[in-house]
Amino acid sequence: MNDQLTMIEKAVQALLASNEAMRVDVAKLQVQVASIIEHYATKVDIEMVKTSVSDAKAEFHKSMQAQTWKLIFWMTVVCSALTAAVYFIARNVH
Repeated sequence: MNDQLTMIEKAVQALLASNEAMRVDVAKLQVQVASIIEHYATKVDIEMVKTSVSDAKAEFHKSMQAQTWKLIFWMTVVCSALTAAVYFIARNVH
């Protein structure tokens, strides 16, 4: 009976030692996970980027629309001037 108790005590001590080793490994993993989490974006970061992209997209479309209307205006002016020049030449040059 005494031999069985010593075997059980040795087994318990071995389990305690392996348990302590597991705790050390878990602590190392927690440190690694913490360092990984630092480098990942949070939901707030993602929302900030989405908002920034959305604002940039809206500003881009606004600028493109303004530039399009400027181009249309100047092409209308140039075409009208060319039409007037052709009319003047056709009317006055013999």
